[in-house]
Amino acid sequence: MVDLTDSPMVRFGYGYGEWITYFEGNAQRRLNIDFSEEQPLPESVKKLIFPSIRAFQRGEGSNGKFLMGAVDSYVRASGQAEYRRAMQLFIAEENRHSAYLKTYMDFHGVEAAGQSVLDALFRELRHLGGIKC
Repeated sequence: MVDLTDSPMVRFGYGYGEWITYFEGNAQRRLNIDFSEEQPLPESVKKLIFPSIRAFQRGEGSNGKFLMGAVDSYVRASGQAEYRRAMQLFIAEENRHSAYLKTYMDFHGVEAAGQSVLDALFRELRHLGGIKC
Protein backbone atom coordinates (compact mmCIF):
# COMPACT_ATOMS: atom_id res chain seq x y z
CA MET A 1 0.00 0.00 0.00
CA VAL A 2 1.19 3.51 -0.80
CA ASP A 3 1.59 5.88 2.14
CA LEU A 4 0.26 9.20 0.89
CA THR A 5 1.25 11.03 4.06
CA ASP A 6 4.80 11.17 2.68
CA SER A 7 3.65 12.78 -0.55
CA PRO A 8 4.96 16.30 -1.23
CA MET A 9 1.36 17.21 -2.06
CA VAL A 10 0.40 16.92 1.62
CA ARG A 11 2.31 20.13 2.38
CA PHE A 12 -0.18 22.26 0.44
CA GLY A 13 -2.94 24.14 2.13
CA TYR A 14 -5.67 26.20 0.57
CA GLY A 15 -3.45 29.15 -0.31
CA TYR A 16 -3.73 29.67 -4.06
CA GLY A 17 -0.27 31.20 -4.21
CA GLU A 18 1.25 27.87 -3.20
CA TRP A 19 -0.58 26.10 -6.02
CA ILE A 20 0.41 28.77 -8.53
CA THR A 21 4.06 28.35 -7.59
CA TYR A 22 3.72 24.56 -7.79
CA PHE A 23 2.07 24.53 -11.22
CA GLU A 24 4.45 27.19 -12.61
CA GLY A 25 7.38 25.07 -11.44
CA ASN A 26 5.94 21.98 -13.13
CA ALA A 27 5.51 23.93 -16.36
CA GLN A 28 9.26 24.60 -16.30
CA ARG A 29 10.13 20.93 -15.71
CA ARG A 30 8.58 19.17 -18.68
CA LEU A 31 9.15 15.48 -19.22
CA ASN A 32 11.61 14.49 -21.91
CA ILE A 33 10.00 11.30 -23.16
CA ASP A 34 12.45 8.91 -24.79
CA PHE A 35 11.11 5.72 -26.29
CA SER A 36 14.44 4.55 -27.72
CA GLU A 37 14.49 1.59 -25.31
CA GLU A 38 10.75 0.93 -25.29
CA GLN A 39 9.62 -2.45 -26.55
CA PRO A 40 6.48 -2.82 -28.65
CA LEU A 41 3.53 -4.04 -26.65
CA PRO A 42 1.79 -7.29 -27.55
CA GLU A 43 -1.66 -6.79 -29.06
CA SER A 44 -3.24 -8.52 -26.05
CA VAL A 45 -1.74 -5.89 -23.74
CA LYS A 46 -2.75 -3.04 -26.06
CA LYS A 47 -6.34 -4.30 -26.05
CA LEU A 48 -6.26 -4.41 -22.27
CA ILE A 49 -4.77 -1.01 -21.45
CA PHE A 50 -5.41 1.36 -24.32
CA PRO A 51 -9.19 1.79 -23.96
CA SER A 52 -8.53 3.36 -20.55
CA ILE A 53 -5.49 5.32 -21.69
CA ARG A 54 -7.42 6.70 -24.69
CA ALA A 55 -10.33 7.80 -22.48
CA PHE A 56 -8.01 9.34 -19.90
CA GLN A 57 -5.98 11.13 -22.60
CA ARG A 58 -9.16 12.64 -23.99
CA GLY A 59 -10.36 13.81 -20.57
CA GLU A 60 -7.02 15.37 -19.66
CA GLY A 61 -7.16 17.38 -22.88
CA SER A 62 -10.26 19.36 -21.96
CA ASN A 63 -10.17 23.10 -22.59
CA GLY A 64 -11.80 23.70 -19.20
CA LYS A 65 -14.43 26.08 -20.60
CA PHE A 66 -17.19 24.92 -18.24
CA LEU A 67 -14.83 24.81 -15.28
CA MET A 68 -13.49 28.30 -15.95
CA GLY A 69 -17.05 29.65 -16.12
CA ALA A 70 -17.62 28.34 -12.62
CA VAL A 71 -14.23 29.66 -11.51
CA ASP A 72 -15.09 33.14 -12.80
CA SER A 73 -18.38 33.07 -10.87
CA TYR A 74 -16.52 32.07 -7.71
CA VAL A 75 -13.88 34.77 -8.20
CA ARG A 76 -16.57 37.45 -8.67
CA ALA A 77 -18.35 36.33 -5.50
CA SER A 78 -15.25 35.81 -3.36
CA GLY A 79 -12.78 38.35 -4.70
CA GLN A 80 -10.06 35.68 -4.67
CA ALA A 81 -8.46 36.48 -8.03
CA GLU A 82 -5.50 34.13 -7.46
CA TYR A 83 -7.92 31.21 -7.71
CA ARG A 84 -8.45 31.94 -11.41
CA ARG A 85 -4.71 31.82 -12.15
CA ALA A 86 -4.29 28.60 -10.15
CA MET A 87 -7.09 26.93 -12.12
CA GLN A 88 -5.68 28.13 -15.46
CA LEU A 89 -2.35 26.56 -14.53
CA PHE A 90 -4.11 23.38 -13.36
CA ILE A 91 -5.85 23.03 -16.73
CA ALA A 92 -2.56 23.64 -18.55
CA GLU A 93 -0.95 20.88 -16.47
CA GLU A 94 -3.77 18.47 -17.29
CA ASN A 95 -3.28 19.32 -20.97
CA ARG A 96 0.42 18.44 -20.66
CA HIS A 97 -0.60 15.09 -19.18
CA SER A 98 -2.82 14.58 -22.21
CA ALA A 99 0.09 15.40 -24.53
CA TYR A 100 2.37 12.92 -22.72
CA LEU A 101 -0.22 10.19 -23.09
CA LYS A 102 -0.67 11.09 -26.76
CA THR A 103 3.08 10.69 -27.31
CA TYR A 104 2.90 7.22 -25.75
CA MET A 105 -0.12 6.33 -27.86
CA ASP A 106 1.59 7.56 -31.03
CA PHE A 107 4.64 5.42 -30.28
CA HIS A 108 2.42 2.35 -30.03
CA GLY A 109 0.32 3.27 -33.07
CA VAL A 110 -2.88 3.88 -31.10
CA GLU A 111 -5.21 6.62 -32.30
CA ALA A 112 -6.71 9.15 -29.94
CA ALA A 113 -10.28 8.58 -28.84
CA GLY A 114 -13.04 10.34 -30.64
CA GLN A 115 -16.25 11.30 -28.90
CA SER A 116 -16.72 8.88 -26.03
CA VAL A 117 -20.24 7.94 -25.01
CA LEU A 118 -19.07 7.43 -21.43
CA ASP A 119 -17.27 10.79 -21.35
CA ALA A 120 -20.28 12.61 -22.84
CA LEU A 121 -22.60 10.92 -20.34
CA PHE A 122 -20.33 11.81 -17.43
CA ARG A 123 -20.16 15.45 -18.52
CA GLU A 124 -23.93 15.68 -18.99
CA LEU A 125 -24.65 14.11 -15.60
CA ARG A 126 -22.11 16.40 -13.97
CA HIS A 127 -23.72 19.48 -15.51
CA LEU A 128 -27.26 18.34 -14.65
CA GLY A 129 -26.14 17.65 -11.09
CA GLY A 130 -24.76 21.15 -10.78
CA ILE A 131 -21.16 20.02 -10.34
CA LYS A 132 -19.12 22.89 -11.68
CA CYS A 133 -15.74 21.27 -12.21
